[in-house]
Amino acid sequence: MSEWRTPQVDDLCDAVVALRTRDEAASFLRDVCTLHELEVLAHRWHAAQLLDRGIPYAEVARTVHGSTATVTRVESTLALSVSFLSVDITHAADFITVSWTRYTNHDDTGIVGHSDSNAAQDSGTLRVTYDHDLFQNVAAGPRVRFGSVHIFSSFFDHVTYYAAASTMGANVRVENSYFAAVTAAGQDPAYGPVTTDLPGSDAPGFVDLIGNHADGASAPNAVMSGQTNSWTPPYPYAADAATTAPAITIQCAGPRAIGTAGPSN
Repeated sequence: MSEWRTPQVDDLCDAVVALRTRDEAASFLRDVCTLHELEVLAHRWHAAQLLDRGIPYAEVARTVHGSTATVTRVESTLALSVSFLSVDITHAADFITVSWTRYTNHDDTGIVGHSDSNAAQDSGTLRVTYDHDLFQNVAAGPRVRFGSVHIFSSFFDHVTYYAAASTMGANVRVENSYFAAVTAAGQDPAYGPVTTDLPGSDAPGFVDLIGNHADGASAPNAVMSGQTNSWTPPYPYAADAATTAPAITIQCAGPRAIGTAGPSN
């Protein structure tokens, strides 16, 4: 545990996660903070949001009325907190939705399915939806084993290896998503924006590709012969066109200021 994670800090964290509404959060913060402390927290949170969107330091400092030194500290903390962040859905987790989530400047972003040897536990579960997510400047998108995964209206921007990998008999439907500079030219030929074959994987998976768009800087998909399988998600949903995914996810995915208008669907 980090030195700053004292029992008192953990107790405070427990109190925060127990809050259920914005009004409860406002009352709690007003009880434990002075008005000046609350203003500082709000400014730092605003700075973190702007930095996450790639706004330059000087502009962030002017916007939040803070010093560049403070903005730099916020950026350092933000980078530390997200550089190892991934969403791992494993050990028979089921009926999971990852929606309107922003991954930026990461290595891997997550797995669905614990390992190639965990079929006994994971088979028949791991039904997961990725809905309007942004993967930007990352090493890879979701790697799927065994599960049934639906990815739609998402934007994969400058991804080193692959946007989605389906292995170990998984079924992955990638729909109305946009690939920009995914698996750059000269990369390992086993990779592609969508792939069913990864080096070291025991078996390929299946994919269903519908209405996606890839720019000229992206490699072709790496889908093995016979590894396509059409399936329909068992729920209603509204998928925006692939060509609109970049603008929608850049504007709306990830944290926004309270009160900012969100997506219509």
